[in-house]
This record gives sequence, structure tokens and C-alpha cells, in this order.
Amino acid sequence: MYFMHFFGGGEMSLLIAMAINRYVAICKPLHYQIIMNCRMLIGFLVLSWSIGFIHTTSQMVFMVGLPFCGPNVVDSIFCDLPLVIKLACTDTYVLELLVIVDSGLLSLVCFILLVISYIIMFVTLWQHSSRASSKAVSTLSAHITVVTLFLTRYLHLCFSIQ
Repeated sequence: MYFMHFFGGGEMSLLIAMAINRYVAICKPLHYQIIMNCRMLIGFLVLSWSIGFIHTTSQMVFMVGLPFCGPNVVDSIFCDLPLVIKLACTDTYVLELLVIVDSGLLSLVCFILLVISYIIMFVTLWQHSSRASSKAVSTLSAHITVVTLFLTRYLHLCFSIQ
């Protein structure tokens, strides 16, 4: 569970880094090499790992101390936090709320940042010639497809289990 949430939170951050990369390539193509240098890429990677670590640790720290008794079988092939929290012998309302808020807040912030970057890129493409923008639109549409599939899968896993 730890690594699933670690990589899930990190992947959301990397999707934002990819959107920033596309933004710089489309909106500031002549400055791309200067802006997207090695230092910036390492910063994206460290930020991604940090967000994944904070996301998963904030949830796991509270779950580790829960008292478990009675049946210890999860009725699903997918063992995630909400299902494990339901096995606890104590009131877990606050912990369930923390898990929902943490995952929801991370998803919402990523979604808002991605939508803002896409709007800026589409406005920029709309203002330029159609021949130059066709390549950018194809690249952008592929990235939007990946983001949409990831976010729908992530939100489905986070909120359908509860």
C-alpha cells in the first residue's frame, strides 16, 4: 500500500511536470533549452518524490497505530487503505476523512494545475497558424489522454472502495 500511494502521488506530480514541459515547448519554444535545463528536471524529480512521500506517509502514519482484531480478511483483490481501515476495532471516521481529504486534495490541485496549463496552451495554439499548431495539438492530445486515463483510474480506486 505504501508504494502504491507513493508512486501514485509521484505520478500525479510528474504529470504536472510533463504539462509544464509541454507549456514551455509550445508557448516559449525559443527558450526551451534554457528553461528546461538539467537542474529544472532534477527539481521536478525531487519534488515528485517528495510529494509522493508526504502523501503516503501522512496516510500510513495514522494507520500503523490502529488496533486490529477479529476478521483480518479483506473482501477484495485490491487491498487499499479504506478496506484495511474498516478492519480496525476502533472508530476510524477521522482517519477515513483524512484519507479522503488527502487523496482528494492532491487530485484536485493536480487537476486544477493541469486544466490551467491546457487552457493557456490551447489559447496560445489558437492564436498561431494551423500548420505549426497541428504537431503541438497532437502531442497535447496524447498527454491529455494519459492524464484523463490516470485521473479517472486514480479517483475510481480512491473513492469507489470506500
